[in-house]
Amino acid sequence: MWNFFDCLQKEEVGVRQQALKMIMGEKKVKVVKIVELQAKINLSRSLFNQNQITLPELLTGLSFLIGTSK
Repeated sequence: MWNFFDCLQKEEVGVRQQALKMIMGEKKVKVVKIVELQAKINLSRSLFNQNQITLPELLTGLSFLIGTSK
């Protein structure tokens, strides 16, 4: 579980850095792998919000996504 939280913290740092780059005018390059990963995250979040999956199922699914995205 702590490994998962560590991955989330690293992701937050990356997102903040990307946001700063965009604010400073750097063009965002979309990588297919990143777009696909974000779509999977969005789908998981949507399923959770619609009560189709439980919180443990959401966290397990997200941990698999983070573990395979390296």
